[in-house]
Amino acid sequence: MMNKMKKGIIPAGILTAIAGILAAIAILIPKIEVAPQNQALGSVTGGNEYYSTTTSANISPYDIQNKVKLLRNGPGTVGSVILTGIGIAEFELYDATTSNQLLRASTMSSSTILVASFPRAAPAGTYTFDIALRNGLLLATTTKAEVMGTTTITWR
Repeated sequence: MMNKMKKGIIPAGILTAIAGILAAIAILIPKIEVAPQNQALGSVTGGNEYYSTTTSANISPYDIQNKVKLLRNGPGTVGSVILTGIGIAEFELYDATTSNQLLRASTMSSSTILVASFPRAAPAGTYTFDIALRNGLLLATTTKAEVMGTTTITWR
């Protein structure tokens, strides 16, 4: 008779353990949350993060020859310019996609689309803009690009 009782107790213990695990899962599953798309995870919602580029003495020969670099095509925002190394090249940021005035609308003269101008040997530091762009973001150097200081430009 003892053998029959032991056989019945073991399956009952296993069933009790399984029931306990299932009850714990049933209680915990509703508490698990998945972040919805575009919800802020940190300080920036998805799609609003900034992009950046860093300029240095290693700019490609194409950029040196043409003295321009299109950073963004289309509407966006200039975030900041971070000068970490002093250079002797002047550079400017434009709300444009080309430096060729013949390819721009007549209302887009260089003076009306200028976002920022940095002189030679501009002091190192962070220059915050948060300026909306309608056309794009164009980096143009006014002297040889190979002597431009180390700079990080952010946009979105």
